[in-house]
Amino acid sequence: MQRVIRRVGRQGSAILLIVATLLAAAASPAAARPSEVSAASSLSPDLFRTDERGALARLAMAKASQPQALAPIVYADIACHILPTRYVQDKGWGVDAQPNRQLHIYRDLFINGQWWKTTENWPYASSSGSWSTPTGDHASLLSGTFMLWVTAYYNSDDAYIGRATDICTA
Repeated sequence: MQRVIRRVGRQGSAILLIVATLLAAAASPAAARPSEVSAASSLSPDLFRTDERGALARLAMAKASQPQALAPIVYADIACHILPTRYVQDKGWGVDAQPNRQLHIYRDLFINGQWWKTTENWPYASSSGSWSTPTGDHASLLSGTFMLWVTAYYNSDDAYIGRATDICTA
């Protein structure tokens, strides 16, 4: 699988998108919003951690959301570094959001298709509609394909803005 992803480059993220979407549908098919993932889910509690269910629910919701006419653009950037130790840097940013509104940004990290961690940020869009998250630095003892999902919502009403993904290998 890793050879295929290396060979097709960023197109490999489409494969991971399909896998993550299938996992999201299996994990919480009835989730309307990430915050509504129920602890009383029919899934075994040891199957997914709460954070992982939230990440997978966000992926399912983003896929199901209809595109907006003048949609804001969300970007994801992940970089893998090996020396002196293995670590990953990730960042989310966007343009054309509604000016001067607070956003709720989820940065979900996956290693080899398995959820690893989620970082949340609440930046404000500038008067021109641009925004960005702080750069995240994450040390890892694991190697393989690292995938970043950035999912953006307006904080006041949880309205979906958009999503983006990026991958790197270390």
